[in-house]
Amino acid sequence: MTTTGRVTRAQTATGRAVRRAVRGIRAKTPAGKIAVIVGAELGGIVGDAAQRMFTGLRDGAGDEKAQHAEGTGAWSAGHGPRVYHFNGKVVCDYYEVLEVSSRARQSVIDKAYRALIREDHPDQGGDPGRARLLNEAYEVLRDPVKRRQYDEQNGF
Repeated sequence: MTTTGRVTRAQTATGRAVRRAVRGIRAKTPAGKIAVIVGAELGGIVGDAAQRMFTGLRDGAGDEKAQHAEGTGAWSAGHGPRVYHFNGKVVCDYYEVLEVSSRARQSVIDKAYRALIREDHPDQGGDPGRARLLNEAYEVLRDPVKRRQYDEQNGF
């Protein structure tokens, strides 16, 4: 989890999805509104923990992945993360950034971007680096020509 000036935010896709789902509940009373806010934050924390635990069990190397992301771990040949390219530079998986399938329709990509940027916008206490990454991914995936190029270059 990332601690911002005000709130602890969920980092993993599962944590953000749980938090977004609970936040979608519309309570009518003040007590209900407080319960939704607390439930969303706790759900995000539990979702983060579940995804980290599942990833560690599935890969058998949860700590190695974290070390590799930080640049401190050593990986044997052929077990590193997949590298994606777009217009001659190395980029991350834009579909994973926006938490959508590579076969997602444009309307799904638009909704996912809006939900994520609302959560991670720097003016709302979010991470500026994550917001830049979301914008970069959306710029490529919203344009049909750029999206086709990205898909062709990366085998989607």
